[in-house]
Amino acid sequence: MRKISGQLISTKPVTLSRAAKLISRFAAVENGSSATVSLYLKRTADAFNNSVQTKEEEKKKKKRKTDDFDLKEEQQ
Repeated sequence: MRKISGQLISTKPVTLSRAAKLISRFAAVENGSSATVSLYLKRTADAFNNSVQTKEEEKKKKKRKTDDFDLKEEQQ
């Protein structure tokens, strides 16, 4: 196993969707890592993307419920 090194660039928080994009981009690039590490990165990227999709779907459901509630109030 090769040594890797790096440095911290930023401690600024990022959104889940931004983190998913960054990890996906990093996982897609041939970075010279072993097959095991590459697979781990791809699975991590998939998990982040799945989390983003789930969060968006929940947001849409919540909006629909709110819209339905508002519509019922208007009808009364």
